[in-house]
Amino acid sequence: MKRLIRRNIVLYLNNYSLLHDSHFGFRNNRSTESQLLEYNRKLLGHISNRSSLAVYIDFRKAFDKVSIPKLIAKLKHYGIRGNVSKWLENFLTGRTQKIRINNAISEPMVVTSGVPQGSVLGPLFFIMFINDIGNNLESDFLG
Repeated sequence: MKRLIRRNIVLYLNNYSLLHDSHFGFRNNRSTESQLLEYNRKLLGHISNRSSLAVYIDFRKAFDKVSIPKLIAKLKHYGIRGNVSKWLENFLTGRTQKIRINNAISEPMVVTSGVPQGSVLGPLFFIMFINDIGNNLESDFLG
């Protein structure tokens, strides 16, 4: 079910060009190598300016920091509505987790942030969540 939903969301996002072209992670036909080639092409294209600006963001632990209410709002902003929206909201909310240390297990705790890891939807949710980071950077700095 999750694979079917992911496939249809990706088709929708691609058909309407809703994902920023600079995102390469977790996307079909977009490898690390193609991202590096694109980066070098842009960098070399601006060498005549004698200055370049690059922003590097460390996304370690970022999957855990995604605000679920904000993610749900972004999904709706992208036009994901109706039964699919309800299903995704149910999938994202009401999750619990336990912590185990040696033989001791904690009581279940409600998960208030983060995309489900190990799910085919997790990476897609993450790129949709961060999709607008830097929308204005390229036009502001690169012209």
